[in-house]
Amino acid sequence: MRCGVTTSELEAENTERAVKALLKERNVAGAIELLSQARAAARSRDDAALASDFSIWIASLHLGEGRVVDALREFEAAEADEPSNVYHKLTTAGQLLQAGRPADALRKLDAMVEMLPDNASIRHGYYALRGETELRLGHAERAVDEFRRMSSPELVRAVMPVSLSLELAALLVSERVALDECLQYLDQVKAKAQSHNDLDLMQRAVKLEQLARREV
Repeated sequence: MRCGVTTSELEAENTERAVKALLKERNVAGAIELLSQARAAARSRDDAALASDFSIWIASLHLGEGRVVDALREFEAAEADEPSNVYHKLTTAGQLLQAGRPADALRKLDAMVEMLPDNASIRHGYYALRGETELRLGHAERAVDEFRRMSSPELVRAVMPVSLSLELAALLVSERVALDECLQYLDQVKAKAQSHNDLDLMQRAVKLEQLARREV
């Protein structure tokens, strides 16, 4: 073993190398099988963090193949390995929403609200996802309440551009709900994108702004 490298790090490196080789050959099934074996080995050593990492990777491969239900199962596996990991819970809730199960997603979000850390990006993502879920359930007023939480200037200033969400704003615009507030939020996003020279975020915000202005 290399000096200073843990067993988990070495196994992760070796697995990553082997999986990338399989994916280069477009052998997704083989990659998933290899990751499943590596996850079992990690669990046998009580290495929950590594096991959950492998589950997330398996889930992403299923998503790439359009297998939403299989991906959801793997996200839930990652959450089971690390039940206190808020990121895994958010990911599972998001996948439940994508799978057409907004009521289950909302229950997941309700169950984790007391676990939210004092982290701007996680809170921003939580409010955004909760707002999307409420809107999918037909609760427009509740969705707007969540949008106001996620778009507060104090929170937006503390979030890195890569973590800023446009999905809830896009849904509100499509429903012609809270358009003025959406435009105010998009002004914040554009300012953030400009200050960080994030061209992709700027383009997406401008495009959504144009749609919103046509609805005002």
